[in-house]
Amino acid sequence: MGLKHEARAAAAQASIPIVPGSNGVLVSISDALEAAKQVGYPVILKATAGGGGLGMVVCNDEKVLQERFLATQASAKTLFGTGSLLIEKYIPAARHIEIQISTGLTITPFFDGLLCKVIVTGQTREEALTRFAQALDICKVYGPPNNLQYLKAIVDSDKFRDGNYTTSFLDNFVFTPRALTVISPGIECTVQDLPGRTVGCGVPRGSPMDALAFSAGNRLVDNPVTLEGLEILIVPTIACELEFSSATVVAITGKEVKARVNDTLVAMWSRITVPSSGKLKLEVEVETEKPDSGFRVYICIRGGLPNVPVYLGSKSTSMGLGGYQGRSLLPGDQLTLGFCGPLGSDETSNDSIDFSLIPKYSSDWTIYVLPGPQDDKEFLSSAGQNAFYSTKWHVSKDINRLGIRLSSSENIQWARENGGEGGSHPSNILDNGYTLGTINLNGDTPVILTNDGPDMGGFLMIHQISLDWDGAVRSSLKEGKLLPELRLPWDTDTTRDYESAISDQPGYTNFFKGISRALFRPRLIWRKLLPELRLPWDTDTTSDCDAAILSQAGDAAILVDFGSMRLDLNIRARIHAFQKHLTAKRPAGLRTMNPCIRSVMVSLSSKMFCQGDGAYPAQMQCHYDPKLISQPEFLSYLITAQESLPSTMTNMEFLGRRITLPIVLDDPWNKEALQRYMATMRRDAIYLPSNIEYLGKNNGLEPLEALQRLVQTDWLVLGVGFYLGCPFLVPIDPRCRLVAQKMNPSRTYTPRGAVGLAGPVAAIYPIESPGGYQLYGRTLPPWQTWGKGDDFNPDKPWLLEPFDQIHFEVIHTDNYAEIERAFDSGTYKFKIEPKTFSVKECNEFERETSDEAMVFRNSQRNASMIQERRERELLAEWQREKQAEMAHAQVLSVEFEDTNQVTTSGTLTEINSPLSASVWKIKCRPGDRIRSASDVLLILEAMKTEIAITSGEENVGKVVKKLGKEVVEGGSVRL
Repeated sequence: MGLKHEARAAAAQASIPIVPGSNGVLVSISDALEAAKQVGYPVILKATAGGGGLGMVVCNDEKVLQERFLATQASAKTLFGTGSLLIEKYIPAARHIEIQISTGLTITPFFDGLLCKVIVTGQTREEALTRFAQALDICKVYGPPNNLQYLKAIVDSDKFRDGNYTTSFLDNFVFTPRALTVISPGIECTVQDLPGRTVGCGVPRGSPMDALAFSAGNRLVDNPVTLEGLEILIVPTIACELEFSSATVVAITGKEVKARVNDTLVAMWSRITVPSSGKLKLEVEVETEKPDSGFRVYICIRGGLPNVPVYLGSKSTSMGLGGYQGRSLLPGDQLTLGFCGPLGSDETSNDSIDFSLIPKYSSDWTIYVLPGPQDDKEFLSSAGQNAFYSTKWHVSKDINRLGIRLSSSENIQWARENGGEGGSHPSNILDNGYTLGTINLNGDTPVILTNDGPDMGGFLMIHQISLDWDGAVRSSLKEGKLLPELRLPWDTDTTRDYESAISDQPGYTNFFKGISRALFRPRLIWRKLLPELRLPWDTDTTSDCDAAILSQAGDAAILVDFGSMRLDLNIRARIHAFQKHLTAKRPAGLRTMNPCIRSVMVSLSSKMFCQGDGAYPAQMQCHYDPKLISQPEFLSYLITAQESLPSTMTNMEFLGRRITLPIVLDDPWNKEALQRYMATMRRDAIYLPSNIEYLGKNNGLEPLEALQRLVQTDWLVLGVGFYLGCPFLVPIDPRCRLVAQKMNPSRTYTPRGAVGLAGPVAAIYPIESPGGYQLYGRTLPPWQTWGKGDDFNPDKPWLLEPFDQIHFEVIHTDNYAEIERAFDSGTYKFKIEPKTFSVKECNEFERETSDEAMVFRNSQRNASMIQERRERELLAEWQREKQAEMAHAQVLSVEFEDTNQVTTSGTLTEINSPLSASVWKIKCRPGDRIRSASDVLLILEAMKTEIAITSGEENVGKVVKKLGKEVVEGGSVRL
């Protein structure tokens, strides 16, 4: 744990009992004598940097301590480079307990490879060996590679058990681990499992994008279909290659690729045995890449990856969580395998899936959708709704596991000029829960939210793709491929057809039976979808909210809207009471509730079915089991819950907490984020160069007065979600409710703990991430990945809950670093006290301050209108500049050839882009000589990922002649 005096201090701060000793380093003999007097003899004099028993001297009395101090100090300096000493009470018959590592500890490259020592005793050698083997069996080390398998092999060896060995025993000990080593991961290689995480509160789900292909691969290797496997992205020239240390049974499914075992071509959708020390390579050749081959490929391994730990209920990798070390795999990574070898039963069962059962990937899709909660003329005009369905959409290069961005030459036709309190763009709303498969309008860009997408936010949900939409569709949609029109197949009896489709359990059920039996093709049925569900409740005229509306949000969720699109704490109180009622009743089929500022998203359960040959998630088949609850029955529960609430929330009270958070206002970290934004995204906007100056102008205030208002009020947490427990909060004092529009385009970087404002709502960013809120300060993040500290736990790594109240305490920049270190180590203690939120008291306070609040709102409205007008002008100017830059780049590119070329001695070689992408950086120029196969020529950007284009072995020694006409920084290249 580093220097011993620092380790003692850290243990004492964490309330861990320690041996009595000196405080800090001993500077002189007199310090040592005083410390020994306090501790009591005998004492042990130690080098603070010592280890292995070196640099320690036992002193039984004052005389010995005086004699040995200087000599010990000199010895420590010689051995360890520092003469620092400390004193501890000497305990002659002590038992040694060594602590080297803890969950969630960040290990630097300079770590000690010894995690722990296993020591056992027994009355006989045989008993000790038996207990040693038992101890190794119960030891579990998840994540980093370790030698547990190696130690078990040693204990099981006859020579070791007989004691017939010497110190050279290990030199000739033969051990073959069960492991895979990553040689090349492709563009991205991650661990995924089914069904992923279902925690809520913004924790991304993860799981394979193509659940069907993933499950089929697991079935081929006799795994449960939910077991973890690898999801891989590969493109031409960027292959994935793995080496297996022992014979391993695998299956490859998904995107069509060339698969080779030790250079021998093998078949996809089949059971393959990779021999001991064998290499499995997956690649795509430029000349054979087909537009309808899919996008993601899967490797399922018999026995899975047992040493990848479960995090929040899943091994899936998403947004720095879960999987292997919380990240994508890298070259050199080694993953332990379970029992992965061939079985005798393999010889008697079919080893491949019939061709007729293999999913067909297409570049043209017709996707059937349900109306979303905002598929309404209030948001899109009638012409806009029709145009959206008739438009041929393309998939943008800016896609990843969070969402699939769509583009077209047509503009979205809005029915309104702005989003009111939600923001300045017509796509903005005050809040909304999101579901998997939502078609989200992010500004003028439609985005299909996929596996790692957010669970709430402030953009419209106009359509919802049925969760019975093939994972194959999500997996194979890729940049530049046509996404045909979205269609709604209505007929006069859709409800009956929908119900019968569910009760028949078609499609995937037969698919998995077909894989198991390899006898017949699945019977796929196009489901007739439910018509639009939009049910208003009639409410008492004395109620404190407008009519509530139930809107269909796909076939597994219902959005309940309370009141109009405005901020009203009475409405949020009603939502809280509604949620508590449903939680208490817990109707069959209820999965999650996602409460926001003025709405709550209610999701139905995805039941796990068992078909005799393994379980698989019902979301691959249907999204709620009508045997548990039908949609009309569930709606009845919701209506009953609403009707059971009082007409007014005035007398309601909610238990919560008041939490004090430190905040640095106008901090340097947010300023750095804005400098990055101005350098790479947009240099001129009303909110640049200072978000704080903009906040003042937009609210009719001076900048310092704006900051003062933002910290003089307590804030009420109204929602927790979006990503990783991100809280959304509003000022309790209406005179302090500043408003702001979102940055357009959004930032690509925001520091964790940043506090920003959009509309009247603030958010605290839990991790480093993109973002669009106007930043004005930095506090501690509300997310602790490993749940360290008294206010977090491993099962709940987020801090805040709805109806918590936040008080911000201003601190100086110099103090933040120390507080942040304490937070990361889990030793920071938040100031938390019980606090009840009273609706009555809140309403009375708002009445008392209503005149002042009204004056402020009027001034604020006028100031905001001026800023919005100016921003429209600046945005139009920026868009014209971008178009001019692209036109200029095209003019410059005329002098270049159509493709990238390298040449030597008159022989031309083309290096083609492996995918459609943006050119981020050009790392070569005509005349450069290729020195090695790893020389980077270009860096492309696609799917939020930087992709280095290297020269390759075949081009070493050649000279770059010219670049292709499209190869300019900021330009686009295509496959």
